[in-house]
Amino acid sequence: MDALQAELPDLRDSQPRIVLELGCGSGCVTAFLASHLKGAAFFASDINPHALQAAGKVFAANNVRLPAVEPTRTGLSAETKRT
Repeated sequence: MDALQAELPDLRDSQPRIVLELGCGSGCVTAFLASHLKGAAFFASDINPHALQAAGKVFAANNVRLPAVEPTRTGLSAETKRT
């Protein structure tokens, strides 16, 4: 988070309109950015449904309202095996 906070001025200057975090885990990075980058649309996704649950709790605790994108829409699952 220290590195992200150090980059925050540059991130604000870039004025992003859409922010998508793939593999959001606990959601702390998305929650941090959403609380500091006003005006952008935020989306968070993770292949692990437990991570999405945790992210939803982090978003709620930080008064961040954004969709947590379900990975099932992509046809991916935690059980997908690599060949």
